Amino acid sequence: MSRHKRERPDGLTGHAMWMTTCLAVRHEPPSPWPPGAPLCIIALAAVALFAACAPALAAGELSLADAIQKALVFAPSAQAAVATADLGAAQVREAEAPFYPAVSGNIDYYQPTGFSRTITNGGQSDTLLGLSYTAYDFGRRLAALHASQYAQEAKRFGLSAVRAQIVFDTSVAYFDLLRKQAATRELQRS
Repeated sequence: MSRHKRERPDGLTGHAMWMTTCLAVRHEPPSPWPPGAPLCIIALAAVALFAACAPALAAGELSLADAIQKALVFAPSAQAAVATADLGAAQVREAEAPFYPAVSGNIDYYQPTGFSRTITNGGQSDTLLGLSYTAYDFGRRLAALHASQYAQEAKRFGLSAVRAQIVFDTSVAYFDLLRKQAATRELQRS
């Protein structure tokens, strides 16, 4: 291997390696949360939910489906994901707005000093009503609409991922609680 030519184990060199590296880089705004904080929040919410529901579970009143339903309703991450998905839908509607004509209106009234009221009819008034429409913009509006639709779809997938993570965390916490209750009963018998 020469000094200036870099090779990777998969055989990519030079330009192909640069393209692969550039495609792998994701530019995201910095998060105010440390890495893994949303998962910690979900886990804490699940633990708090099961700590509050432990008496009902001991009495056999709380099923896994009930626990998942309660977790989906009360988890702040699910509510935030729903709000983000709603924001995506609003952004699509906003991107559709340039496809419609714009109506504008203006009314001016001016009464200059020093003129006779009988000559000027009490003042000067102007009324303006305008209708404008962009017939062709070289695809700018359509590209903005497509970008907002793709962003909305990504936000919907994010909502599904958050819900799936809540279901997973709730299921794990539910079965951990059942296992610990069984171990506690076993210890009390012995």
